[in-house]
Amino acid sequence: GARLRRALEPRGQRRVAPARPHRVVMLAFPDAQVLDITGPLEVFARSARWLRDHAAMSTPPYALELVTREGGLLRTSGGLKLVSTSAGSVRAADTLLIAGGIGYAAAARDTALLEWIRRRAASATRVGSICTGAFLLAAAGLLEGRDATTHWAYLADLGRAAPGVRIE
Repeated sequence: GARLRRALEPRGQRRVAPARPHRVVMLAFPDAQVLDITGPLEVFARSARWLRDHAAMSTPPYALELVTREGGLLRTSGGLKLVSTSAGSVRAADTLLIAGGIGYAAAARDTALLEWIRRRAASATRVGSICTGAFLLAAAGLLEGRDATTHWAYLADLGRAAPGVRIE
C-alpha cells in the first residue's frame, strides 16, 4: 500500500492528479477489426484501474470514447456489434487513434471522415493508428514525411498509397 505509493512518487514530490482525464478517442468504421478497437482501449482502461487502485488517483487519468461517423451500433469485421458515439459530437481528443480492419479502404475514401480526422488531429497531443488504420492517416495527408507501419501484408500497399511516407 503506502510503500508502493511512495515508490510511485517522484523524490521529494507528491503525485498530482490531473485536473481532467486525458481524452482517448478511438475512431472506427464498419468492418473494423474488433481487436484493433478494444485492445488499445483496454490498455488505457487497465492503466486507469491500476493507477486508481495503486496510486490513489482521485481523478480518472483517462476518458475513453469509441466514435464512428454516424454513431450507434458498429458492426465489426467479425460480426460483433459495438456501441459508438457520433464523430460529430467530439470536440477534442488528447489522443486520437484510428482503428484498422478490412473496412479501411472504404473508410479511406470517405472525404467527410478524412476531414474530421484532419480537424481532430490538428489539436490532439498524440495521433496514432492500429494496423490498416494507417491508410486513413495517409489519405488524410497526416503521414507525409513521417515513419509509418501497418500489418506486414499491407506494407507494399501503404507504400504505394503514401509515397512520401517512410515505411517501417
